[in-house]
Order: sequence, then structure tokens, then C-alpha cells
Amino acid sequence: AFLVSYTSYVVFCTAVVVFVVAPYSSLSYDSIEAEPIHNR
Repeated sequence: AFLVSYTSYVVFCTAVVVFVVAPYSSLSYDSIEAEPIHNR
């Protein structure tokens, strides 16, 4: 039971972190990738 709870907790935390970081990470990546394209 503890293992299941721990696994669920880890999965939940990972999902939250990904959900929070993904928009910022993708935004930064798009900005970095967009600069050379515009410069060319």
C-alpha cells in the first residue's frame, strides 16, 4: 500500500512539475529558436 501511495505521489508531483515548467520551457525554446531564423 505504501509503495502504491508513494508511486502515485511521485507521478502526481512529476505531472505538476511538467505542467508548470512546460509552458515556460517551450516558450524559452521557441524564443531561442526564433532568433536565428529571423536573423537569417
